[in-house]
Amino acid sequence: MKKISVLSCVVALAACGGGDSAHKIDTTNTKNELVAIQAFNSEVIGISQSVNNQADTVSYVHSALGIRGASTVSSTDSSTDNRIGHSTTQTDRIPDNIMGKQYVAAVEKLKTLTKFSDDTEFAGLTPTQLVESYKIIGGKTEYSSTELSDDDRAAIRSAVLAKYQDILNRFFDYDNDAADWRWEPMTRGLSDLELETVNGETIKLVLNDKGRIVGLDSITGGGTKSFLRTVKNNFEYTDGEVAGTAVLNSLGAKYGLKYSDFGSLAVMKNVTVDGETKSQPVSTDYFVGGYDIKQVSTADMSGEYQFNGYATGAVTGADAKTLAVNGATTLVFNDGDETLTMDFTDSNWHNVVVSRQEGSMANVQFTGETAAGFEMTGGTFADTDKLDIKYYGDNNAPSEFSGMAQYSESDRQMNVVFGGAKK
Repeated sequence: MKKISVLSCVVALAACGGGDSAHKIDTTNTKNELVAIQAFNSEVIGISQSVNNQADTVSYVHSALGIRGASTVSSTDSSTDNRIGHSTTQTDRIPDNIMGKQYVAAVEKLKTLTKFSDDTEFAGLTPTQLVESYKIIGGKTEYSSTELSDDDRAAIRSAVLAKYQDILNRFFDYDNDAADWRWEPMTRGLSDLELETVNGETIKLVLNDKGRIVGLDSITGGGTKSFLRTVKNNFEYTDGEVAGTAVLNSLGAKYGLKYSDFGSLAVMKNVTVDGETKSQPVSTDYFVGGYDIKQVSTADMSGEYQFNGYATGAVTGADAKTLAVNGATTLVFNDGDETLTMDFTDSNWHNVVVSRQEGSMANVQFTGETAAGFEMTGGTFADTDKLDIKYYGDNNAPSEFSGMAQYSESDRQMNVVFGGAKK
């Protein structure tokens, strides 16, 4: 697959205070400082700066056990949290008012699942504990919560042992040293966010010890490039003796996204013409990414969902010319089938409809007028093409989507990223 450009960005650790300090968590920030840090970071990227899965955990257990009532646990850390931009697995750094009694109770229910693998602990489980655990792993058979036969107990045990690890891995990180799960919320911050680009790079935000974004880093290759933040969403760009600037254009928040983002990274280099320094385009790459703990599996989605949003990217046409494309997008998910519509009329290009039936390769149709040299006819995606759509939300319910589409035919290629919120 032809690439628009190759981006490799490495930031000097000196910009982050040196050495490991870029990855340490400062717990001395005051509330006012944290508000300022959030505002400072939001000038670069609009995604939530710190999230956890407490509400998701409570919601799952409540739903499995038929417990009514909304959770009082927040899934997005408050502005008073001193871990802006960072994640941690230390329970004592989670304020009691966020932790919530419901979360503690839900964790105790989930801990019971681990007792099924030990004969002595299993023998001590009550019928109520057995039936609750069975429901938590998705069991459908009706059992009495007051009296169970030996065969019933054996059947429940077998079912739980087959699925409990998948359930626990969904809500807790595993501690290899302790050979057990960390019984505390999964948390994610800006330092955990990975932004995948259409050119195959994975970009990460670099934070200093206060949680401020100070640069960009690439974890998919070496190189001599560096991107150090100057002001707002602008970066100082260097590559050996070449110097210039870069702009990260985050679009997610504008279109209602909280847990994922998409946009572009444009790079300019400084050139001297007749003694005057001017900026000259080097490349524009397009990115998408989101928090894994807020991702909703399509296996858990049923019925129809509709989303509205925006798409941005570029088309490579005849003679390797490039056309930037931008426009409104809609996505319809219906029991596993997906239809993505992108309107690039204002960019003098086709309207695009990408459809994919569950378990099948995607198909794309191009309609409408287009600039000469950028015509595409459409067809079935090849193995070298890519359609990646992810859904995000609280309590395993999708409220937003983002993704990437890459399609080639002959000497033409489409590379776009997109995202939007549920209607």
